[in-house]
Amino acid sequence: MRVYTSAAVPDELLDAARIDGAGELRTFLRVALPLMRPAVITVLLLSVVATWNNYFLPLTMLSDSKLYPLTVGIGLWSQLASSNNGGGQSLWSLIITGSLVSIVPLVVAFLTLQKYWQGGLAVGSLK
Repeated sequence: MRVYTSAAVPDELLDAARIDGAGELRTFLRVALPLMRPAVITVLLLSVVATWNNYFLPLTMLSDSKLYPLTVGIGLWSQLASSNNGGGQSLWSLIITGSLVSIVPLVVAFLTLQKYWQGGLAVGSLK
């Protein structure tokens, strides 16, 4: 973020905002933050994906299997289905459906934030 900020937010623009009488908070919120929007959205998306796909932390921290997130539950179902202890039932259709349901929030996040992300990628080519 620091490298992107130093390249995306020119010092002259910050100086102009200070000369116009804007304080530090207003300069950040009205001048710097809109210029840093693509980097903020990228960091947000990467951290959402990393948190959503976290497997080992919930597996080690949660003692009740009813509290497991989708990723851990699907992994446990997969182990159960591959060891044929599923009571004669095929769990694979349930595993595939659960996998599809687990990626829906990530797809929604990418699609809703895509306009901000792509808009920032083209800004540097306008110079």
